[in-house]
Amino acid sequence: MASVSADSPDWASLPGHLLDSIVEKLIDLPDFIRFAVVCKPWFCAATMNNQQKQQHRGLLAHKQIPMLMVPSSDPKDNNSDGEGQVKRGLYSITRGELYDFQLSLPYKKRFCGSSHGWLAAVEDNYAITLINPFSRVSPITLPPLRQVELGIHQEYEYYVDKVVLSADPYLSPDSYQAATIFSGFSLVAFIKSGDKAWTYISKDQLTLAADIIYHESHFYVLDYRHRLTKIKSFSGTVELEAIIKKPNRRHPTQKSYLVIGGGLLTVQRFLKEKDHEFQDVTWYFKVYKLNRSSSQCHPIWVEIENIGGDALFLGDNYSFSLVAFQFPGCLPNSIYYTDNYNDVQGSKPLGPRDMETMIQSDGKMET
Repeated sequence: MASVSADSPDWASLPGHLLDSIVEKLIDLPDFIRFAVVCKPWFCAATMNNQQKQQHRGLLAHKQIPMLMVPSSDPKDNNSDGEGQVKRGLYSITRGELYDFQLSLPYKKRFCGSSHGWLAAVEDNYAITLINPFSRVSPITLPPLRQVELGIHQEYEYYVDKVVLSADPYLSPDSYQAATIFSGFSLVAFIKSGDKAWTYISKDQLTLAADIIYHESHFYVLDYRHRLTKIKSFSGTVELEAIIKKPNRRHPTQKSYLVIGGGLLTVQRFLKEKDHEFQDVTWYFKVYKLNRSSSQCHPIWVEIENIGGDALFLGDNYSFSLVAFQFPGCLPNSIYYTDNYNDVQGSKPLGPRDMETMIQSDGKMET
């Protein structure tokens, strides 16, 4: 058996209190993961199930610049029989580099949500599975969604547009909520921790949802006509509050997002056809802020031409904003966005052809 020389540090034998103090000072999630893979004692120090460490991990998940999950560079890692693991890499959009570690995921599927560090995937029975790829916490399976017939074939992976969580299910196992936009009608459903079935909002009450976000202890839904609805309660009977009722007919848009950034924002994404390729790509953005104290008798969307030191991150997951100067490499007054629309059948994506950064220029968000 090889012995450790006196000149070689025995990193695995560092006292537990020193490892704990290092973990508490880690800020970047990639550094946290690198720390955990050094050796078994370091992994235990990073992931030990005590409240302080789990709260720290939860804070890390909320204070990170989003990373893009990409296929492994090794083709064999991208295949799965449905039972095994597949490998996925993480790409830093601010550093412009692929991190030197990979995530092991339980299957090869489209993920329809990324919220509070958890990924959401749709099963073949239309149930939703929540997975935390950065820990050994067991996956959470939510009940199956009901199927709404469209008269056309739609693969189950693309039946759900988005899943959003109100809180980290690990830190709030008894109080978190989930909301989803699903079916070709873009309907909305909700569920609370412990519920055995989803609560549905009928098509007569709300349809064609464009985005959903959790804000000030409630879910807010934006539809494709720029109307905003607050979900006040969904225990027993659903109670809705129309925040903005009047549809926006002047500026039709292909994609809209809700973002929390100095208040509640909505971002409209306008597309144009790419030259000679019959594909739509992003042309420009318009940003609006919810104004509740206007001289009018009801809240209105007010267009803003500058988002200051913030950076917005938009896509088919949970959109949000960050204060750019707190994250080296992050550009202020900018919008980072990914491709998040499917083809006309709604069953297959056309691929990542529209991912970019737009910055403010003369009152318009431009590439």
